[in-house]
Amino acid sequence: MGYRSSAACVFFCVPLPLCYTVTSQDKGRNTLSSQEQASITQFPVAVILEKHPGVTRWATHIWKAVAVVVAEPQQTRQLHKINEFADRTQYLYAGLSVQLHVDQCESYYHNFKSPQPSCYVMARFTDEGTPQPFLVSMSFDEAQAHAEGDDEVYAVPIPPELYRWSEQFMLAHYFPEKKHKRKREDWKTQAGSIRA
Repeated sequence: MGYRSSAACVFFCVPLPLCYTVTSQDKGRNTLSSQEQASITQFPVAVILEKHPGVTRWATHIWKAVAVVVAEPQQTRQLHKINEFADRTQYLYAGLSVQLHVDQCESYYHNFKSPQPSCYVMARFTDEGTPQPFLVSMSFDEAQAHAEGDDEVYAVPIPPELYRWSEQFMLAHYFPEKKHKRKREDWKTQAGSIRA
């Protein structure tokens, strides 16, 4: 995994495919078919965290997640500095993966239909005040459940590769129910039959 940095952001150059066993038939191919993408249930990612100086004496630093990027699978979760600017410092937290589940497809669907589709980073703070991401999800319902507890939840833009993969998964596994208009009842006829 490599990256190029600029004064504004970090660009990652990570090859695909991901979490996919390459067979002899796959050699020489650079992309996966839609069917193959839909069969993958894990997508390795890393989270970019930013640390800003605090504005009060009680908060020396303010942390937030600003991006999720495609990454190579890693066994250990690590936090390391990748950029330092005058007003903020960027860190990369690797070793995470997004998992999709068929029973959560409806939540993914509504997320993608929203004005601003997001992936959600769930984190817990250490005793030193550093956030440790432990889950990245495409499910708004899952994010809401963690937000109602003590976890910190950050909504960040969806990387294009993750968007396409999630979209293929939903197309393969989810069929939105059609909304049916409720048939209007004829109250006059019913009233007449009651009087009779």
